[in-house]
Amino acid sequence: MKRLRKPDETVSDGCPDERNGQRIISIDVITNMVKKGDIYEGGQTLDPTKGKVYDCKMWEENGNLKVRGYLGFFYRTQTWQPV
Repeated sequence: MKRLRKPDETVSDGCPDERNGQRIISIDVITNMVKKGDIYEGGQTLDPTKGKVYDCKMWEENGNLKVRGYLGFFYRTQTWQPV
């Protein structure tokens, strides 16, 4: 039987740096962003559950934050809503 963990107990697995093994709730998932006009870019975003690091771009759109992670020519954009 697999024990289900609370979100604050989940730890990163396979991260390529010092964030490996840390609780996901306390990890910096976006780093080194530089503001260029209305867009932040040049940084990286981490998927802590997979341990993958992607190039990143962020911008504000309709009161929401758009976060796009790149791997070569492939990308995925998430919409982060304010709480």
